[in-house]
Amino acid sequence: MRSRSEGAEMPKTRRPGFVLLAVGIPTLAVAGVAAWAGMSLIAPGTKIAGVDVSFMTPQAAAESVTQHVAGTETSITVADNTVAVAGSALGASVDAQNVVDQTMAERPLWNIGSWSGEEIRPAVTFDDTATNSTLRDAFPSQSIDPVDASITFQDGEYVVTPASEGKGVDPATVQDAFTVALDGGATAAEVSVTTHEADITTASAEETAGELNTLVGDAGYYVGDERILAIESADFETWVELTPNPEAGVFEYSVTADAATLDSLAQQLPDLIYQEPVKGKAIVNSAGEFLETLEPTVDGMSLESTDGLADAFVAQLAEHNSAFTVEPTVVPAETATVEYTLEVDLSEQKLYVKENGQVVDSWLVSTGTDLTPTTLGHYSIGWRQEIQTMYGDDYVQPDVKWPMYFNGDEAFHGVYWHDNWGTPMSHGCVGMPEDRAKQIYDWAPEGTDVIIRK
Repeated sequence: MRSRSEGAEMPKTRRPGFVLLAVGIPTLAVAGVAAWAGMSLIAPGTKIAGVDVSFMTPQAAAESVTQHVAGTETSITVADNTVAVAGSALGASVDAQNVVDQTMAERPLWNIGSWSGEEIRPAVTFDDTATNSTLRDAFPSQSIDPVDASITFQDGEYVVTPASEGKGVDPATVQDAFTVALDGGATAAEVSVTTHEADITTASAEETAGELNTLVGDAGYYVGDERILAIESADFETWVELTPNPEAGVFEYSVTADAATLDSLAQQLPDLIYQEPVKGKAIVNSAGEFLETLEPTVDGMSLESTDGLADAFVAQLAEHNSAFTVEPTVVPAETATVEYTLEVDLSEQKLYVKENGQVVDSWLVSTGTDLTPTTLGHYSIGWRQEIQTMYGDDYVQPDVKWPMYFNGDEAFHGVYWHDNWGTPMSHGCVGMPEDRAKQIYDWAPEGTDVIIRK
């Protein structure tokens, strides 16, 4: 039996692992790239805002969309003048990164079902300031800024300079036209010029000026409804700070008064307010009841101190109230009374006119006869009339002047049908010359005491 010689070389056996490795590395690399692409690229057939972002990374897609929005142009025509306007000039933008990230999540390359989906049209936002600036530059003859109304102080009052309207190309119409172009629609549009009202209108300024002029006109120290001391309009104007507020469309103002000026004025008040009480005079009857004022009673006034008035007025002016009321001390006035009496003595056929029991005048009269006597007693003047027709059982007497009734149908009155004074002639009335009848008619108010005695 032959045995292998001791130094003989044994045949080498092939190792299959090396072959598999040589083949597997490229395959795995391709598979890795494919997996990366499926997870990192956007599906084919995907459009965002008119941009084909197929097979793009999110970053590349976002950059493309942003550039496309900025570079898209629309032709704007205003009054036969046409200008091409780009999205960048309008301040147009979309939230590209957010839209692309959402697209990547919904339409990755690996998701075959998402291929060739509907175009994604994100919302477009605009910088209105940029839009307006671009349109003013593009159409200068159609762009006039509105001018707010203004308020100035002239010759003691606040005066309004009216606002004026502006005009310009309607930015919203241009922005809408750009959006249509970005979506693949029409790339040209004809737009109109619109007017723009001022932020602060004439009406708003006039309302504020009216308020200020009322404050100026009312400014001063008052007692009741009477202004005792006015504040000069020129002084008042220096206290007013007037500030336009275009956003609110109004003028705002504050009043910060000078306390020293107000205090200086207040020092004049005691002399201006002081008033002596005026003693009045009134007619009363025997019961002390008021009948009529002869001379009015006027209470006096005095201002004992001006302390604190100026500071209080400063605070009130800050609340836009320029009429400051001073409360003086009232000094009561007295009222003297005088008791009026018409006293008839039947025996003497005489009328006595009395004040406080003292005779101030007298004259002969004609009272009732024995058949129709004037009734004795204490009465008071009641109903009265300048002229009337008197009726009795056996007479009608027209045009009797100045009748004043005191007891039923008994009255004082004028007589024109006789002059037999001092002799009883009447049906119970007290007759006298017409001028004397008018004298007591004017002198004696209703309620005056009447005494008929013998």
